[in-house]
Amino acid sequence: MPKPVILFQDGAVDELLSVALLTTMPTSEIEYLGSFVVNGDCLAWPTVQAQRKILAYMSALQPSLPTETFVVPMNCRAVNAFPWIYRQYSMMTNLLPALNAPGQPAAERPKRALPADRAAAAAAQVKELAATASQKLTLLSLGPLTP
Repeated sequence: MPKPVILFQDGAVDELLSVALLTTMPTSEIEYLGSFVVNGDCLAWPTVQAQRKILAYMSALQPSLPTETFVVPMNCRAVNAFPWIYRQYSMMTNLLPALNAPGQPAAERPKRALPADRAAAAAAQVKELAATASQKLTLLSLGPLTP
């Protein structure tokens, strides 16, 4: 039985690459439910856009990948202490030609909308997923543990 997995990531290149790697794991081993983008050392919205494009690209390569996953930005920091050089990578990834090629599937909006208080809504969403999961939920947390 596949393990249900939720990814918490902060939008650096290694985390965005981890999204692609996670979605290539056999569906007999994991069930990728979705991701939360933590505003740790990234810009949340460009990271969300880049991740949606990566998921769209990966689902074109792997049709068994669920298309109803969610990608939710979490603004956990009022002030971002990381320098610009650390936070620009999601914008650069968002502009990769392979993710913006003609005929490439469009990155869809999230299937579940969250209210303005994203942190509380995200916590409620994780609780709901944990309560309805067939087994223990795996939280794969990459980057700063700000959530």
